[in-house]
Amino acid sequence: MFCPKCGSQLADDAKFCGACGAQIQAPANTTPAPGAAPAPIPGPAPTSNPSPVPGPVPTQSSGSSFTPSPISSGSSLGSLAGSLGGILPLARIIVGAVLVICFFLPMYGLYGIAEVSPMQMTFGLDVFGQHVDGSIKNLYYLIPGIVTLAATFLYQGREANIAPLLAGVLGLIFIFITMEDGVSILFGGWLFIIACIAGIAIGALQTFAGRK
Repeated sequence: MFCPKCGSQLADDAKFCGACGAQIQAPANTTPAPGAAPAPIPGPAPTSNPSPVPGPVPTQSSGSSFTPSPISSGSSLGSLAGSLGGILPLARIIVGAVLVICFFLPMYGLYGIAEVSPMQMTFGLDVFGQHVDGSIKNLYYLIPGIVTLAATFLYQGREANIAPLLAGVLGLIFIFITMEDGVSILFGGWLFIIACIAGIAIGALQTFAGRK
């Protein structure tokens, strides 16, 4: 080692400098004693992970339970009939009146040469100056309208509801059994068909409404 004052070279175990007489301090012993464990290196402080605060658990009362209601087409028809409850009786009267009026309107075209109504088919008509006799059985065209109107004014409840439905079905049967080659449906016939379908719809809706 060297003297810290004059820089002379000295022995490692010298306590005084031989040149200037300065006292030499022993170097600090930085070597750890054998068997001593090194001091742990401090690391970053661990962060605490707070546990989630439990919230209120939803409870179900013993007296209440949730049951999904089934969806059915009958309920939707019933609700529709209920919302139209004040209109359907008036519509039934209109349908019956239209069915009766159609008896006097041209319903069929015969081979492109004549247009006939159920009334003419019943009491006859003149074609090219010749009278063609009718058939009294054609009065059945009045049945749907008369049944619908009579049920409206004479009956209440189920009978009044089913009557326009049955009358509409009968009317459709009547108009199509007359169809044959050379016979076409005219305005009166299409109006008759529409009224029959409307009567069927009204009767079905009122029947569903009456069952609720």
